[in-house]
Amino acid sequence: MSAADAIALVVGGAEAEAEFPDIAVLVADSDPQSQAALRDSLRGLVGQVFTAHSGAAAAAILKSEHVDVVVLDAQLRMPDAFTLTELAKSRGVAAVIILLSPDTPTDRGAAQLAGCDTFLIRPVNEVILREVVAEYVDEF
Repeated sequence: MSAADAIALVVGGAEAEAEFPDIAVLVADSDPQSQAALRDSLRGLVGQVFTAHSGAAAAAILKSEHVDVVVLDAQLRMPDAFTLTELAKSRGVAAVIILLSPDTPTDRGAAQLAGCDTFLIRPVNEVILREVVAEYVDEF
């Protein structure tokens, strides 16, 4: 899979209207409906939202694009969300947010060990996601 195949860039003219127009966020979630909801909730907040449907697609974006904040589904595989967290941090990403299922408390420890900045429990409240992302990007 090429980086071009992995990337879905959402701008739609929203860059000029975004609260943080110079900020790029990567949303990596294997569930298309969840991915779309997360992406849509960030419109108007940040200038760019990249989406990835797999660990491999997320890794390709991290290696080819400038990303400020990463939102990762803990269920991603090959590479997994924790490996992606390490990759993101090594590439200078300011914040990594991991999305956890309520029934996987052991993933919290793994997320922290990998270097994630925070985690949210599914189902993710879109208002809270926006607030968390805004909190991190406001520190720039």
